[in-house]
Amino acid sequence: MVFVPRQSISIGWFEFLKAVFRLPFKSSCGREVKRWEELFARFIGVPHAISFISERAGTYFALKALKQINNWEKPEIICPSYTFFSVPWAAKLAGWELRFADVLREDLTMDPQSLIRQINHRTKAIIVTHLNGKPCKMKEIGEIAKSHNLRLLEDCAHSMGVKVNERQVGSWDIGCFSFGDGKSLGTFCGGMITTSDSQLAKSLSEILDRFPEQPKSRIVRKWFDSLLLKVLTTGIFYPLLLYPMLRWFGYLSADSRKKDFLDFIKYVAEKDLTFKFSDLQALAGISQLSSLDRRNSIRRANSVVFRANISKETQEMMLPWDGKEAHTMLHDSIVLDHGMNIVKRSLAKGIDVRLDYCTNCRNLPGMENFPGEDVIGKKLDGKIFFVPNHLGVNEKLSKRIAFELDKLILESKAIDK
Repeated sequence: MVFVPRQSISIGWFEFLKAVFRLPFKSSCGREVKRWEELFARFIGVPHAISFISERAGTYFALKALKQINNWEKPEIICPSYTFFSVPWAAKLAGWELRFADVLREDLTMDPQSLIRQINHRTKAIIVTHLNGKPCKMKEIGEIAKSHNLRLLEDCAHSMGVKVNERQVGSWDIGCFSFGDGKSLGTFCGGMITTSDSQLAKSLSEILDRFPEQPKSRIVRKWFDSLLLKVLTTGIFYPLLLYPMLRWFGYLSADSRKKDFLDFIKYVAEKDLTFKFSDLQALAGISQLSSLDRRNSIRRANSVVFRANISKETQEMMLPWDGKEAHTMLHDSIVLDHGMNIVKRSLAKGIDVRLDYCTNCRNLPGMENFPGEDVIGKKLDGKIFFVPNHLGVNEKLSKRIAFELDKLILESKAIDK
């Protein structure tokens, strides 16, 4: 049996230890946050980077600021039909009308042709998601946005460090980044908005100036949550502690996306987003930024090995990737018609395959009647699963995962026939 958790935490053990000693002195928002923003802006290739306590907070306040700057009363934004629910949620909370464009079957990113069909006289912005680490067709979408005088936001939660046409994602207009657990760079939660728009950057800075500092207790809780997840997904602790809960009690193995969304909208409000980023978190980000390319390379190398060691039938179920295209490979995705059965059977082998936490957003309560297209999003909803591919996996382990999963998938197909 091979024990492989679904994710790992990018923050190193020494960084966790340093955070303990920094807490009394670095819990406020000061010069380290400023230094982090300057380094990140330089990395992305834009003049401005503004830190928030989460990507959803940054996206929400960026959309709210755009609405106020331009005096738009009921602006419309076009979102991908298939994405994480916090993307349309942030737009809706900020007072925008939602419209959905469908996604491409090949990579689940926004379909430029569907986007064109949704643009109308009320459309003021587009937000795309570089899903699983594969960049959208930014050249086409950028040209569409420019020709219709639309603002373009990029959800870069999965794609940090990837370039499109020699430009970093997040540099086309407004970039929205996440530094949460499971990403290639973590800061005990956190987010960033990047832009070349000086007026927007000034407005966001003014908004942030009104925020209170995070209470130390809040930072400690985020630190502890990240530490606990790192412990549970590392070495002997995964098979001894987390695996039994997954295997025998079904913990985290069910489709909880709708419940998660309902809990999210019930318990998260604007007041929960209005805290400043801390120096302690900024120092965690600074320590990892230079390692980002190496970390993305590890994931890509794992995927190359995995795909080379599965059968042609299983390869055809994977979302296509030729091993050379720009991709962080944060999630290596496979399309399975009866995936929850594979989840249970792979878990019996120790491998934690998981259902994609993204969804076709028009399936969510309160979003069913928003206009737009979602043919592909609806068709693939609940059929996208993640093969473990993270910094705790190496090429040798990827080969073993490939062997076990390929056998399970082929056996499942034979039974279906």
